[in-house]
Amino acid sequence: MLAGFLVAGGCTAAFGAALREALSQHATAGAGPGPALVQGAGGLTVRAGLPRRDHMLLNAPGGPGASLHNNTHDAISGLIYASLVLAQLALARWFRRDPGWRPWRPCPLASAAATGVLLIAYAADVTGPAAAILQRAAVTLPQAAVDAIAARLLRRPGRRGTV
Repeated sequence: MLAGFLVAGGCTAAFGAALREALSQHATAGAGPGPALVQGAGGLTVRAGLPRRDHMLLNAPGGPGASLHNNTHDAISGLIYASLVLAQLALARWFRRDPGWRPWRPCPLASAAATGVLLIAYAADVTGPAAAILQRAAVTLPQAAVDAIAARLLRRPGRRGTV
């Protein structure tokens, strides 16, 4: 799990930097806050992977309380979720201003909305039978949106490093 957090976080932070560069080339107002939020989520992902979890049902009825490591992981995870939702909203706002990216605007808007709904459902019952599925979906959905944007960046004409 630690390796997964480190790789995912590192790649997300690197993507945020590449996104900032790409979006800055297309607008006079700069890249906006979206890429910085993506980079921040990447750094937080690395940080969230460092404290070891001591059990999966953090504060299950009748179970022991969660350790400081668990609570740290959960607090950082909350910041990651907030960063990813805000990043998608910021990117959608930026996409609205650029004709080349405007068709992509619905992707981060829909993902941000769906992620928000999933997070609310998860927060309503973090120890319920659907909690694990809701949490994983809330992680996967914004990552899929980020992946789609990254694929778009890789396919753009004039990208440095292409032949």
